[in-house]
Amino acid sequence: MSIKGLGMGKARLLKLAKSLTIPTYEQTTIRPPKDAFNLIEPNFGFSTKENYTCLFLNTRNKVLHFDNISIGSLKTAIVHPREVFRAAIKHCSASLISAHNHPSGDSTLSPEDCRKSRNATKKYLSLTKCVTTPSNHHYLGKEKSLQTL
Repeated sequence: MSIKGLGMGKARLLKLAKSLTIPTYEQTTIRPPKDAFNLIEPNFGFSTKENYTCLFLNTRNKVLHFDNISIGSLKTAIVHPREVFRAAIKHCSASLISAHNHPSGDSTLSPEDCRKSRNATKKYLSLTKCVTTPSNHHYLGKEKSLQTL
């Protein structure tokens, strides 16, 4: 791809500027919630649309992947748990952190935010029962039986 008036030197300079201003998530460990906020917030930036984003973490809370699951409209982003879990399973994550922005800049939670968050949490919890096995059970593939420890 070429852009008139943009040579290789300027292209490299732009690429360097981008790499210096956009935080990298590789090998970032999330401890307090502020760590997740610091990683996600620059990507929301001055977006005029609501974005639903997830951080996928390994067992040591290191970020495996950062994914923008949905870009919505001015007031809402439609997200189905299937999309979140597809990405979580694809990246073999042990846990995830989800977040969305408010294009208005007002971070006050609306009653709708609270309701959607409770519903999403219920759906996520019911889905985790389907895709995870409790630690006190052991599946034996050859014998096709379930052993309770």
